[in-house]
Amino acid sequence: MEHSKLVKLEGKVALYTLSEDKTEAEVVDALQMQDDDAEANTVKGRSGLVLTEAPYTLGSKIRYGVDGNTITASNMRVLSFAPLANKTYAFVYTKTASTTTTNKYQAVTKPLTDDHGTTEVVENSVNGLYRYKLVEATANEDAKKGVTYFENSNASANAITAFLGQNVDNLFTRTGGSGTDADPYTYAPAKGYAQTGTTYYYTLDGQTYTEAYSVPYAAFGSTTLYKDNAGSTTKTETTPADGQAYYYNDGGTYKYCVIYPQRTSWDESGNTKHLYVFNGTDTTVDANFVACGTTDVAVKGMTYFDKYTKNNGVYYVKVIKVE
Repeated sequence: MEHSKLVKLEGKVALYTLSEDKTEAEVVDALQMQDDDAEANTVKGRSGLVLTEAPYTLGSKIRYGVDGNTITASNMRVLSFAPLANKTYAFVYTKTASTTTTNKYQAVTKPLTDDHGTTEVVENSVNGLYRYKLVEATANEDAKKGVTYFENSNASANAITAFLGQNVDNLFTRTGGSGTDADPYTYAPAKGYAQTGTTYYYTLDGQTYTEAYSVPYAAFGSTTLYKDNAGSTTKTETTPADGQAYYYNDGGTYKYCVIYPQRTSWDESGNTKHLYVFNGTDTTVDANFVACGTTDVAVKGMTYFDKYTKNNGVYYVKVIKVE
């Protein structure tokens, strides 16, 4: 190239050392998709490649020409540096500066506990990562299948297994009629899980139907119930056991109970409590994420993300490996 066509480098060029040997394309990827937790004076790419700023000088002298003489070019068009042995450098020229940036979130896997084994230490710290933002679930609804719930919005809160209601395949619902011989009720088999607001019935002989005793989930722990219809075994658990039938002593008659689903909001000692859910899971929406704290660790049911800033800059790169 003719010396007169050398471009001015000031404000357009950078020199980096690479944390590992990479190609020009991989360096460009790191420049265009930068991890937001990079340390000062570095660029960290999504592959883990770290570019660390290296010293250089801009001037007008090309130290050695083919004939051994110094070549002079226009000022600020020559970069020189003192290379260190066994280092890989990347010369970066910004052809077009970035005009737009977009945040990207990439899920990462974190263990729930520290594993301090003899061969490897696996840390469960999520410092430097992001997690889904938690907000109050819509109030006064039954917990729904397929939704991840938390008891509070703290970073230390594990996801819970929400109680979706007792299976009512052995119960019945009632419609129509007035209950007289001339206008009897109609009973139909119930299906799935109990739903708040629905009354259920059971029958022992297929002819007489008795209203099941209703137990809201929030009242289960404080309600005296029995595990048999003779009242010989009192429940001690505070949450419903899977597959366990419960009975309530209603004046000497042990009525079969129906346990209703956990609610998204409930009263507790005069205070309204809520379950919490993800604000959203769209990874293109910044409002769906919050930064993890320095002491936060991975919890059950939460997904963690590395945050990257994608830019539309155009970069020319030359990788230089020094032996």
